[in-house]
Amino acid sequence: MLQQVVNENFRGREDVVAKKSVTEHADGKRAWFPYCQNFFRAGICPKKDGKAQPCIRCAGKLFHAYTPEIVGQHLEGDIIIGIYPLLEDGRCWFIAADFDNHAGTSDPYKDVMGYAGHLLGAGLTPYVLRSTSGTGYHVYVFFSSPVPAWKARVVVGCVL
Repeated sequence: MLQQVVNENFRGREDVVAKKSVTEHADGKRAWFPYCQNFFRAGICPKKDGKAQPCIRCAGKLFHAYTPEIVGQHLEGDIIIGIYPLLEDGRCWFIAADFDNHAGTSDPYKDVMGYAGHLLGAGLTPYVLRSTSGTGYHVYVFFSSPVPAWKARVVVGCVL
């Protein structure tokens, strides 16, 4: 059942995917950015010349779309991609809550299970997954069709 829900509703924008950086920042974290076909291309990408410019404002941006080829590269382990859940019209197919403890001072599991219990009590179906950091969890709620993101935030936030 989970696989079917994910296949049908773990969706976002189709015109752009996010890519996880291969270089780590000073704090040890990796960054996500729009996956651009012109990234670091001489004469096109300002980053190649050391200029700090957001990709979204770059005249040379040419983002990779969400395609079977990109997904295949992700599944083969060649790249790590993510999706942008907020559609251009302000709707979303799912919403996620992030419970992390990067400081390592406590285990958020009890809070996650309490939150998931509240969602179940409100008639929603939460899916709890361990985050890749290993120090937290993500709680997903999927919708059968795109809903206004503001409504998803209100509904999922009101169950507490």
